[in-house]
Amino acid sequence: MNYQSNFHDIVFPDETGSPCVLRYRIVFTNTPELLAVVHLQHSDPSFASPVTSLTIRDQVLNRIISTELAGIRISSLRVVIEDGSGAFEFPLEFDLHDYLLQGRPYDSSPVPAGGGRFREEISISSDRIIAGSARVHTAPASPRALSMEVADAIAQA
Repeated sequence: MNYQSNFHDIVFPDETGSPCVLRYRIVFTNTPELLAVVHLQHSDPSFASPVTSLTIRDQVLNRIISTELAGIRISSLRVVIEDGSGAFEFPLEFDLHDYLLQGRPYDSSPVPAGGGRFREEISISSDRIIAGSARVHTAPASPRALSMEVADAIAQA
């Protein structure tokens, strides 16, 4: 199922609480493993850019996932942020702590940690992960060039 939504506006606060606006769309690919891409497009330089602000990226991304993708079983989620300097992909990290706090299902087993102590090893079956089941965070790293898979997905018309 290839799908691209139209762009929609989203209003959000910047780090100081001032209102900002950008556009976003959702893209799904027609591949055996369903890829969802959240494409953020920042075009007004008077507003803070999610390319340069980790806080804005994570805030906007989690809001879109919780309202637009909640409950959808996807194999992979990517985020593309586009501004005047180009289009970039940011790596995502799953918030395990948030997942556990919500009481979501997981398996655990004790693992020897030395000195007669044990630590708990937690595993989550991938079929239990659905969009919106926990927050995600963009890694505090430099943006990457778009992968070929993601570039093809957002280029489809």
